[in-house]
Amino acid sequence: MRTGILAAMFLATACGGGGGGGDDTTAPDAEGNCTVPDPGAGGIPFSWPDTEPNDSPCEAVAIGTSVNNGDATWFDGTAESGSLGGTDRKDYFVFKSSSQGGTFHNGPCWDGTAAPNLMDAYLYKVVGGQVDSMVGASEDTDAACENTTGAGDIAMEANTVYLLELRAVANEGASALYAA
Repeated sequence: MRTGILAAMFLATACGGGGGGGDDTTAPDAEGNCTVPDPGAGGIPFSWPDTEPNDSPCEAVAIGTSVNNGDATWFDGTAESGSLGGTDRKDYFVFKSSSQGGTFHNGPCWDGTAAPNLMDAYLYKVVGGQVDSMVGASEDTDAACENTTGAGDIAMEANTVYLLELRAVANEGASALYAA
């Protein structure tokens, strides 16, 4: 695991269009076409909890609403706040952007020896409680981090609900804690 504090999720004020791509650009399986939970009106916490079950869009952890010009969020690398792989194939988080919109920055890291290329990350817009379009993705093959940074930052519309999916890479049987 990389040492030191790594910024994992960062919402910063900016404007522009979103990105996307990768091999699997379809919306996640909503398992019965369920409703994505409301993200809540409270401010986004510094550490996003990996509260199980959060293995489908309808079980997404409600993170809150961005209220600042630049909220930074941390997965602390414990079973409670950042574990993926093995039988836990997906983690979902739902949040709402601020009235300014901004950019979404994602950069979780893990022990690349235990689980090389642990995950891919996908960001979807949520409309009326349903998963809508994918607005960005990161399918890096880095052995220790998944990054949507710099040019890969994903633009968010103002006052919009988003669903983050962290997906364990197919055929990757290992599991690991993620942090950043």
